[in-house]
Amino acid sequence: MISLKKIENGYRIKFELDYIYPTHKELINELFEDYLLQDEDKITIDLSKVKIIDISSFKNILSQLTRLKKKGKDITIIFPKDNDHYISRIFELTNFKIK
Repeated sequence: MISLKKIENGYRIKFELDYIYPTHKELINELFEDYLLQDEDKITIDLSKVKIIDISSFKNILSQLTRLKKKGKDITIIFPKDNDHYISRIFELTNFKIK
């Protein structure tokens, strides 16, 4: 399940899947579009449950995050607890800066 939820200081897109594949692209895009319709500056992307992500889905998420960053949104990403986890490592390798 992937969901957009209003939280105390913004919105959270939560990926409650152990994998993300290209079939989720439209849903991911819809959630980011729904968030952009809201008048909030903060967003939390919760990837803590994701264990596997294909490169196409990763590029899609990275593209959406870059778009939000350009719009001045305050982005927080929650990674799996293990700092050496695949998901956090792939963001590190892209040199994507949150702030």
